Amino acid sequence: MTTLAPTMLRAAMAKWEDQYASAVFAGIVGDLAHRLTGGYHISIQDQPSDNYSVTRPKDKAPPGKWRRDLSSAGDMSKNRADMVRGYSYWNRLYNDRTDPRRKYFNAVNCWDGTGDAVRLDFVANVRGFATVDHTQHEHMELCRMYAEDPEAGLALVSVVSGETKDQWNEGDDMSEAFPAFGDKGEGVKRVQGQLNDLGYKAGPVDGVYGTVLQAVVKKFRAKYLKPEEVGDGKKVTGWMTRQIDKDLNALDGVKGDKGDKGDKGDPGKDGLGAGSSFTGTVSGTVS
Repeated sequence: MTTLAPTMLRAAMAKWEDQYASAVFAGIVGDLAHRLTGGYHISIQDQPSDNYSVTRPKDKAPPGKWRRDLSSAGDMSKNRADMVRGYSYWNRLYNDRTDPRRKYFNAVNCWDGTGDAVRLDFVANVRGFATVDHTQHEHMELCRMYAEDPEAGLALVSVVSGETKDQWNEGDDMSEAFPAFGDKGEGVKRVQGQLNDLGYKAGPVDGVYGTVLQAVVKKFRAKYLKPEEVGDGKKVTGWMTRQIDKDLNALDGVKGDKGDKGDKGDPGKDGLGAGSSFTGTVSGTVS
């Protein structure tokens, strides 16, 4: 068996890293030491069924139908000033039980810059203590049922960037950011135009997510993913929007007409963070 990192969470962690000057992505999938003790860095299938991380209603599968081979935690190393800033955002989320973003999170280990690191449990609504290493990195746990949910990734980025509940509530509809089959509007037009620019022949940019766009989305995913991961093409995920951006940046960097070298473009990140040696298995770098 093996534990995998959700593509959505990898992309969200990269955006989290962008929010802080000192932030360095520290990993998603736990190492062998983590596997011995279990936890959210380790998949459901790679640990005992009575481990604390697989017994809550939003974590246990079955009866939940979410995947059993995914990690649902992420670590971000930061300096003291950025740890304090991050704590202020997580603490605000913890203190407001009406914030709709809370539902995605199980807990976070963070530090306010003095004394012990703390653990904020969003499910049990309990404030406790965390081990001393969490004065140097934040440890975030999504409820396992949301490990592949694009909206959970948006909620994570929203919280760590300091957005308020009101800003989240007034934000763009999810169909704009991650359109799905049957959606209509500007979000669909954006994807159609981008895929056309990349040569995928997505058809007229009419803002309708129908069978033509479905087939093109499936074709795009098939270029990068294993056959069992491609899906039916009925949803644009966080991973896909990030990969499209990377492909467009690469396209901008090709040599132009009549010797014009063109813009180099932003190479972006690979979703893993600076210096990461992420492998997608239990031999990952989280410690």
